[in-house]
Amino acid sequence: CTNDWDEVDSAASAASAYGLITDLVLLLLMIGTMVLVLKKHAAGLKIVWKLLAAMLLIIFLQPILQLAVSNDASMKKNTGEHVTCLFL
Repeated sequence: CTNDWDEVDSAASAASAYGLITDLVLLLLMIGTMVLVLKKHAAGLKIVWKLLAAMLLIIFLQPILQLAVSNDASMKKNTGEHVTCLFL
C-alpha cells in the first residue's frame, strides 16, 4: 500500500487514457471500413465483416479491460477519500 496519492490518482485515471486509445482505434477501423465500402474494393469487401467483428469485440472488451487496469487504484483512492472525510 502506497501513501503517494499522486501515484494512486494517476493509476486510477489510467482507464480513461486506455479508453481514449481504444476509441481512437475504433474510429480508425470505422474509417477503414467506410473507405472499403465506398470504394467497392472487391478484396476489401471480403474483410469488412472481420473489421466489424473486431470493432464489436473491442467495444465489448473495453469496459472489462478498463476495470482491470484501474480497479485496485480506484479502490485505494475511494477508501482514502472516505477515510480522509471521517477526520475532517
